[in-house]
This record gives sequence, structure tokens and C-alpha cells, in this order.
Amino acid sequence: ITLAAKKWAGLLRTETIDDDGLMSRDEFNHMEFKYELTFQLVRPEASDPTPGASPSAGVDKARSTTDRLGLHTFPMRAHRLQRWFGVHHFLIVSVRGQNIDVDSARTVLSAAALAVQNVAPAFDPPISCFVPVDGGKRRRYLGELMCGGARAVY
Repeated sequence: ITLAAKKWAGLLRTETIDDDGLMSRDEFNHMEFKYELTFQLVRPEASDPTPGASPSAGVDKARSTTDRLGLHTFPMRAHRLQRWFGVHHFLIVSVRGQNIDVDSARTVLSAAALAVQNVAPAFDPPISCFVPVDGGKRRRYLGELMCGGARAVY
């Protein structure tokens, strides 16, 4: 996972992020299981005021946008993790053809979080790690974000 994270960090340094963001898929085998890694970075929507408008108009527009967070805040083609948790930079680690129980998912999540933490200084914004539980059929994910000594659990 660390090698894939280093590859992703290199891609972030060299590529420009367009409106669709950046995405990379990688896979590796370990003990007869095939693990799939999906890295994604989505550029957050900019709330720039219109040209010629006063700066206070931009503040009012931003304030009214945050007051109306709801179902249609994120575009429909956004990944469900972006819509559910509001993350813009994330890694999904899954096992192809296998359903992962919660205990195994915690182990895989810990490995992913440690691997990303080894490469952490290269990531801006910080990257959240997720593992689908029960094969993703029930849309259940375990997740974790470690940034600056703080930890957020999803």
C-alpha cells in the first residue's frame, strides 16, 4: 500500500487537477487475495464572487451556501463517500471477489492508514482511507483520517 501511496503522491506533484479531479487505480496480491486500491482527489467547488461585485457580496453568497447544505450540495456524479462524508481526497482499499467482515476491515484500514501516514507530508489536502465492509453491497464503509496527530473515524 505504501508503494501505491508513493506513486499517488508523485502523480499529484506532476499532474494538474482539472474539474473532474484525479483518480488512480492500483492492485496487488497478498496471500492469494487481490487487493484493489482506488485513490481519488476531487477539487472542491470554488465560491468565487462575480467580477465587479463587492467582497461582502461574496461573503454573503458563501454564508448562504453553507446555510443550505443538503441533498443537492454535491453533484450526483460525485462518489458516495464525497457526498456522505464531504471528503475530497480519499483512498478505498477493497478485496476483489471477497466480502470483508468488520474485524478484517479494521486490519486492512489500519494498514492503509499507516501506509498513507508514511507518505503523509506529500498529501495536501490530507487523505482519508476507507474499506468497504461486506463487499460494499450494503454500502457500509469503515474509514479513518489522520492529520497532524488528530484522528477522525468514519
